[in-house]
Amino acid sequence: MSSKLLLLFFVFHLSLFSAENNIDSLKKHLKDFPTEDTSAVQTLNKISLAYMHKANDSCLLYADKAIALSKKINYTAGIADGYDRKGGFYNGKGEYKTALHYSIEGYKLFEKLNNKRAMSNLMNSIGNTYLGLENNEKALESYLKSYEIAAQDSSKYMMAISSIGIGNIYLDRKEAAKAIDYFKRSKIIFEKQKALYPLSICYTLIGNCLVELERYDEAFENFDKAVIQLKELDNSYGMLVLMRLLRRL
Repeated sequence: MSSKLLLLFFVFHLSLFSAENNIDSLKKHLKDFPTEDTSAVQTLNKISLAYMHKANDSCLLYADKAIALSKKINYTAGIADGYDRKGGFYNGKGEYKTALHYSIEGYKLFEKLNNKRAMSNLMNSIGNTYLGLENNEKALESYLKSYEIAAQDSSKYMMAISSIGIGNIYLDRKEAAKAIDYFKRSKIIFEKQKALYPLSICYTLIGNCLVELERYDEAFENFDKAVIQLKELDNSYGMLVLMRLLRRL
């Protein structure tokens, strides 16, 4: 598995870990709000997000409901979130041009609101979309911008996520020395946050860099650390992906 495919695997499965998938509970919660209320919009977008991570077309239905209601009550953040959901859905489907359209429109709205955290997150998603389009230059530009915005907002988590994107581009360019620096930045943040799954990805990517640099003993020390994290999480699928990667080295 290439570093690019590994990153896309990371993006997809990290979003699964962060998703609120209790759709029935959210739908019941929706009834607690007036039909034209910002809280109703937020819940519609949460339902859309849950369906997005299930790769279910209902994601679009609820995102469109959230967008329509947001426009009716003049709630810009709700529109932006709806566009974000639609961008994420189409990104997961591999319809990257459509994904890019919605993500950029969402970013513009968050920029007007000066919502740095949302801007950083969406710009990182835009980088992932460019990666899918195999436009590494635009992907790198997006990841660097995401990192810069996250630093302004002191969002360590988004700095770590963006660093993985940046490092991945450099690794793909065979600039392993540059790449490893960014992966180590992410590793430090995830260690402090005790985020085991992202940490396993960092160790794997650092191992990839060390293989490129012909530092094989250090590389396999990092792969071993990735295995330890995945075993602790009982993540058998992650283990399978890692084993496939190692067989190709």
